[in-house]
Amino acid sequence: MYRSLFGLHRFLIIPTVIVVGPITAPTVTVVGPVRHNEDELHKTMIDRIRIPFRTQPQFDSPHLKTNLLIQFHLSRLEFPRVDYVTDLKSCLDQIIRIIQALIDLCAYKALLNPCILCINLLQMIIQARWITDPDILTLPHITDRSFIRIFSSYLFQLIDIKHETLIHKLQSHLTSTQINDIYDYLIRLPQIELNYNIRGFWSINEETRQLPTNVHADQEYTLQITLKRLNRIRVIFIYLF
Repeated sequence: MYRSLFGLHRFLIIPTVIVVGPITAPTVTVVGPVRHNEDELHKTMIDRIRIPFRTQPQFDSPHLKTNLLIQFHLSRLEFPRVDYVTDLKSCLDQIIRIIQALIDLCAYKALLNPCILCINLLQMIIQARWITDPDILTLPHITDRSFIRIFSSYLFQLIDIKHETLIHKLQSHLTSTQINDIYDYLIRLPQIELNYNIRGFWSINEETRQLPTNVHADQEYTLQITLKRLNRIRVIFIYLF
């Protein structure tokens, strides 16, 4: 696991989906043995995944099966057998703990980029969405990409939407209960104000300056970031799929 973690450095420019590889590598086991004839099913499943394998896959490998389970989960594809649903539940329970451990290790080692990648992967697992998917699809009951044209905006632009406007947009597509679920979800999303500055020495005394600003070479500076929640804190519901 530790070796796989540092392997992430090579993929920092690539979207977070590449983290699926190290998580399902032979150093990490989250799924039991492959059942009888499942290797044949894997041959058909592999044609539907988004991230292809770089080498010739071993269809009877539990690590390949784990990879397929995760990718089917993120793409919300239907499994060819009910047993895979049970396997997925067990897989997700263990993978979430593994990712949380990776986040702790990244934070301890001061590895910002791998830490962000792991956080993105954790969000992907919980939402059952690829990070490259439109953020509108993370709303409850929004599973069809046709809704993207209906909203024609990003998720953060819907935070202040009025209930009446939401009803007008969705009443021909969803029930009143479903629309209310979406509205409750939107008003619970945190609205964050971000402020940042830099502290260090420019002359004799230490001072704090707003960014952007010029800095001296070979001089240590401290980046200070302040996050303030603007809306009232409420209980947040996470919709699992």
